[in-house]
Amino acid sequence: MILSGTEDIKKLEKLGITKAKNRKFIAQKITNSKMVDIEGGTVYMMNQMPEKLLK
Repeated sequence: MILSGTEDIKKLEKLGITKAKNRKFIAQKITNSKMVDIEGGTVYMMNQMPEKLLK
């Protein structure tokens, strides 16, 4: 899961959740992700492992 626009992101980063800074980049790299806009930000749900995104 990737969160964007949250104010309390530091606590979430300790749990392995990353702030989304470039929505277009994420959409290109995680083609099967689902994006949901919520109040205060965006949530991306994906089923790909982060290691695969680096390739």
